[in-house]
Amino acid sequence: MATSSAISKSTLQINYKTGQNANGKDVIKSDKFPKLNSAVTNDDIYAVAAALGTLLIYPVVSIERVDNNVITNQ
Repeated sequence: MATSSAISKSTLQINYKTGQNANGKDVIKSDKFPKLNSAVTNDDIYAVAAALGTLLIYPVVSIERVDNNVITNQ
């Protein structure tokens, strides 16, 4: 059985630290930007996310590209 996959949708997620909880662990929040064009390069995504990160009052801890794939049987 041969299968293939194709990206069905992509999302940009920016994770940032908003502080620490009572136990001293970092509190991480995130903003998601759905409907990302799947043809966009990782370099372009990083550049946009870094620019958006400068608008936040909290430090960015990670930038993620979340791809959902559709798997089909050929």
